[in-house]
Amino acid sequence: MSDPEIKFNHPNSDASNFIDGTNPNARDKAPGKAHDLRSDRPPLPGSVSSVRRVNPMVCEELLQRARTETHALIRRAESHYGISVPTVEIHFDLRGTAAGMVLFPHGKAPVIRYNSILLQHNRHDFLTQTLPHEVAHLIARTLHGKSIRPHGHEWKTVMLFFGADTLRCHNYATDDVPVRKLRRFPYTCGCQQHQLTTIRHNRILKGLTYRCRQCGEPLRSVKL
Repeated sequence: MSDPEIKFNHPNSDASNFIDGTNPNARDKAPGKAHDLRSDRPPLPGSVSSVRRVNPMVCEELLQRARTETHALIRRAESHYGISVPTVEIHFDLRGTAAGMVLFPHGKAPVIRYNSILLQHNRHDFLTQTLPHEVAHLIARTLHGKSIRPHGHEWKTVMLFFGADTLRCHNYATDDVPVRKLRRFPYTCGCQQHQLTTIRHNRILKGLTYRCRQCGEPLRSVKL
């Protein structure tokens, strides 16, 4: 998440979305390069499904049911649309308030990630809504390619085929779901105060300079 009040000039980035930084000691490095979650834990090619970092509170029977119903949805779509869906991995390692997501690592098997805590506390809705939601992303991409909108007409059509509501977001209660809180570091310029993430704070310690978009002055750490 970028700070709207500071900018980043990088040849491969939209300057309006990032912050401006220069490091005189590392000209060849690309500050602000996005961290790719998919490269952090690559899936195992050829595996039908796997489970990693399963929440111990969720019984294996429920996880197995989610896996089974996910594959059943895929088979229904394959039969209906006359397509062959790539081998899919299923993980139950998603954290925070997101219920599920689909990743498409280049040259590797697609990965469906589910939130095991939300699955446990919202069993019926999760199985009847979240599972079709994520599988519909997989089917829509298989049918129409990667250039389609995530929740566009193609995705909605598949959701209707599954008999699920075309809702973009879930309405599960998430008050008791653990959410990682990022530490922020206060910085100031000539016109206001900024809250920088640990990543940006560490880059400054290594010599990177960030400038305020409003006044153009370099950011300075606020001593607490």
